[in-house]
Amino acid sequence: MLASLDTGEIIYENNIDEKVYPASITKIMTAILILESEKYDPTAKVAMTEEILDLVLGTGLAVSLMTAGEEFTQLDLVYLVLMSSYGDSTYLAAQIYGETIDNFVDMMNQKAAELGLTGTNYTNPVGLHDDNNYTTVRDIHTLTAYALKNETFSLVERLKARKNLNFLK
Repeated sequence: MLASLDTGEIIYENNIDEKVYPASITKIMTAILILESEKYDPTAKVAMTEEILDLVLGTGLAVSLMTAGEEFTQLDLVYLVLMSSYGDSTYLAAQIYGETIDNFVDMMNQKAAELGLTGTNYTNPVGLHDDNNYTTVRDIHTLTAYALKNETFSLVERLKARKNLNFLK
């Protein structure tokens, strides 16, 4: 799919409604739920937990190498989820903002329905492969366009792009 984020016009499409597995693109929804949460306070501290570290052990997820009890801001948590795609940070966010990971996944699916993402179903907040964790290219476009309207999300993505460009120099 080739689409203009400015106008919403789809310039080219092919099989955009076929089921695909989102992998780390799942974290776009995770970040949106963080940023839209009443609990979100960019300067407030959170801490990594032993429970989360145990949960990600052996999953193959990228991890931040934080230790249990290590503190950082909620804004840093957003950065860790989006820029570094760390699974431990993402599960921690799900637990903090959803109270349980299962509840957070329910929140993800509720938000998907609210946004009209009819070809999307989430089973985890990080994008680990599961036959029932899927989306479509059309839904990815809709979610991304929505997310880019969030000032913090948009800033993180601009920083991420700049980081990648500097890396290429």
